[in-house]
Amino acid sequence: MKNSHPLSNSGLSEENFKAIFLEEFSNLKAYAQSIVKENETSSDIVQEAFMALWENRKIFENKRDPKPYLATIIRNKSLNYLRNNKKYHPDLEAAEGWEQHLGISCNDQFTQKQLKAKIQETLDHLPPKCREIFLMNRQEGLKYKDIAFRLGISIKTVEAQMAKALKAFHDNLDQFILLTLIFLMNIFF
Repeated sequence: MKNSHPLSNSGLSEENFKAIFLEEFSNLKAYAQSIVKENETSSDIVQEAFMALWENRKIFENKRDPKPYLATIIRNKSLNYLRNNKKYHPDLEAAEGWEQHLGISCNDQFTQKQLKAKIQETLDHLPPKCREIFLMNRQEGLKYKDIAFRLGISIKTVEAQMAKALKAFHDNLDQFILLTLIFLMNIFF
């Protein structure tokens, strides 16, 4: 297994380019496919991105990582494809704007792992009763009155504990707020 980064002191050589292509093609294709929802089109888009990388390889001579460059090209080409083929929805651009503003990508596995770890950490640090109430509401889908009845406490207590839990998530996940909402909606709804 290689321990070296595909970029060496000499920049983006043909050998390094091939290594990046072999290592990243499938991940980048999955990224494109998550946007355009078409297998062949996503392959074409990724190939075009690699062609652009090769044509602009000189800008990567100072050990600059080409992956963000490739991801940006793929995102832009994918959105252009959707617009040009009348498969575009304005919400895509809004989501992209938030991702770019926050400096994150919903498709970035590292970011998703960070988010999951931060959610679990926040859950682990909630007081036991607060955590129990939060999970009953979010995982089991129980309403506040049902939680209150089941635990033998007042609805106001449930509301206060939920407020405490949500504040903890807000405070600990502010950098991931958009991703958190998407993630929680996918898990709990």
